[in-house]
Amino acid sequence: MRLRVGAERVDFLAGDGRIAGRYVFVNEFKPSLHPVNTPAGHTITLSMPHDHRHHRGIMYGLATRDLNFWEERPVRPGQLVGIQRHESFHDLTERGEAVGFEEAVLWLAQDGRLPTFRESRSLSCRLAAGGSAFEWTWSSRLEALRDLDLTVSHWAHTRADGRRINYHGLGVRFRREFGGGVFGGTTLYVDGRETSFDDALGVVPQEVTFVGTIDGWASPPTAGLTIRQREPNALFAMKDPFPLVCLGPTNAGPLSLKEGQVLISDYDLSVFDG
Repeated sequence: MRLRVGAERVDFLAGDGRIAGRYVFVNEFKPSLHPVNTPAGHTITLSMPHDHRHHRGIMYGLATRDLNFWEERPVRPGQLVGIQRHESFHDLTERGEAVGFEEAVLWLAQDGRLPTFRESRSLSCRLAAGGSAFEWTWSSRLEALRDLDLTVSHWAHTRADGRRINYHGLGVRFRREFGGGVFGGTTLYVDGRETSFDDALGVVPQEVTFVGTIDGWASPPTAGLTIRQREPNALFAMKDPFPLVCLGPTNAGPLSLKEGQVLISDYDLSVFDG
């Protein structure tokens, strides 16, 4: 594997030049990972679609009472737009079996006020043995720079039992066919078992897998993503009206942090064909 570091983005490349993923770190609102490709070259993510311009492939976002780091616009009275500002890269590994970096990110208001989190984010990628998958790690360590109340969106989904499940944290917006297309849609597995989207909403899994068809083919290939998490985050998963999966610390409810407290989110991702 190797990295190609540019002025605004970092390409993760297999040794033969295939792009595993592209991390865009200079952005008006937040860094993100798109496209995310399988070893066969199929892109599984979608970025900035017309229905939700703030969906940017694979991203990480939260919301506080006064700043929205997810929707990229205020959605409640008194709330401002939050941004994640790239500060610097550290410990770049540009060639080897696994390549990646650590990144310093400052979370604050779009107008420069209200510094909220100082994040140490690490991202790495390797090609699995036999070339069957690109394997990623995404780790976020956010230090609260003030006392904070992390909130749940008023668009959170309500289960039949009345629980509201939020959609923040690590979010993946999939290509449209993964929600249903000419040749089918997504199969969802939670901890190795095929599960309906209704039953999966709000569970706390160790592992989640989406498998979808690549539309437009006479005999459609399939591709997928497995996410393994190390913290007990609740799952938000949907395929209608668009395919999205999120695992984050506020998906089961709001969370309060004191200044200096550290919030940790660690994920292992596998992007595969078949």
